[in-house]
Amino acid sequence: MSGRTNTLLSLFAGILLSASAPIAYAADLAATPAPAPATPPIDLAFGMKLANDYVFRGIDQSNGHFAAQGYVEARILDFAYLGAWTSNVSFPTAYGLTNPAAEVDLYGGLRHTWGALTLDVGALYYEYPNQSYPLPGQVSINYYEVYFKPTYVINDTFTVGGNLFVTNNYVNTGAGGTYLSGTLKANLPPLLPYKDIATYISGEVGEEFLGTARTGLDLPSYTTWNVGIGATWNVMTLDLRYSGSSLSRGECTIVSGVPNWCGNRFIASLAIDTTLLTLGK
Repeated sequence: MSGRTNTLLSLFAGILLSASAPIAYAADLAATPAPAPATPPIDLAFGMKLANDYVFRGIDQSNGHFAAQGYVEARILDFAYLGAWTSNVSFPTAYGLTNPAAEVDLYGGLRHTWGALTLDVGALYYEYPNQSYPLPGQVSINYYEVYFKPTYVINDTFTVGGNLFVTNNYVNTGAGGTYLSGTLKANLPPLLPYKDIATYISGEVGEEFLGTARTGLDLPSYTTWNVGIGATWNVMTLDLRYSGSSLSRGECTIVSGVPNWCGNRFIASLAIDTTLLTLGK
């Protein structure tokens, strides 16, 4: 009897072990974290903005009128990018300007983030389609720049950055141009009880160094600045900004063609920015 009992006990234990094995294996699988999904190699960012004025480096580009702007940017392997940005402009022929239909910026480069540091290097081409030429011998104002734009996140509150843009043919005048600026952004505490709204203050101080045009005219270098406050909710950003430059009316006429385009002015804008990957979440 003891031999038969031992045999039955062994058989019963084997059945228990074989039945419990899949349960233990399934538990092990549940405890193992699933691998993170691979980041798609290509993403598409796009957005639009409506502003009461378009000011570029302290100089008005829309003659004090509203500006509608938009962009699309392909991002490849979290490193390379290609994009296009456009805005309406108003360069009145009454001042001898070419008055194009719009500004279209075509750009591309390399951009990547390592921890708190982001480096961005690339080139852009300023295209002004359908220009008119009210003055004899007038030529297109299309031109290009190369740039380097580093940013560094100091902590949850402060981010600093820089901009370096260089060209040897500023606004197709034959003059060299170098724009150098520093930026600072500070995130503000949440607006209670609206914790989903992120607020910030930011500013930029820059210097535009300009050379001598092919006509022999020395273009004046100048300082420009802007400071503002903004709020972001979901994909929307409201920004209120004050901008100015050191250009006198005479210097402003030389650089822009219009004497009152370089003074201090207030800019309000509402922007929407998102990506395909963000929309797919």
